[in-house]
Amino acid sequence: MFLFNQRLLPTRTRCHRLDPSKEATFPICHQHPETDKHMTFQCPERHIVWSWLDGTIRQMGSSKEDLIRGHFGPIGNLRQTFTLLAAYIFITWKSRNSQRPPRQEEVESLWKALSPFNPLFFI
Repeated sequence: MFLFNQRLLPTRTRCHRLDPSKEATFPICHQHPETDKHMTFQCPERHIVWSWLDGTIRQMGSSKEDLIRGHFGPIGNLRQTFTLLAAYIFITWKSRNSQRPPRQEEVESLWKALSPFNPLFFI
C-alpha cells in the first residue's frame, strides 16, 4: 500500500525510464504503458473487477474518485474501505505478475479474510 500511495510501484514504465531496453507495455492488455493508473483502474481488462469495487465503495459511502485521491469516505468505514483497497491493490499486483486480469472473487475473498470485522482478528 505504501508503494501504491507514494506512486512508487515498480511499474514497467518506471523500469523503462531506468533501462530503455525494458518493455513498458502492460502485460495484461498489451495495449498501453503500464502506469499506476492504467494498472489499477484504466485497463479495459480489469473492467469487471473495477466495476464491482466501485459499487462496493459506493455502498460504503464513498466513490472511486475519492478512493483514487486517498479519501476513504465516512470515518466509520475507514478501516473496512482501506482493507478493501489494500486487497484490491495486492490482488492486482499479484495477477499482473502472473500476466492475467484480477478476479473479483480473489479480491472479495482476501478482503473478507483481512476484514477488521472478521472474528479471526480478535483471537
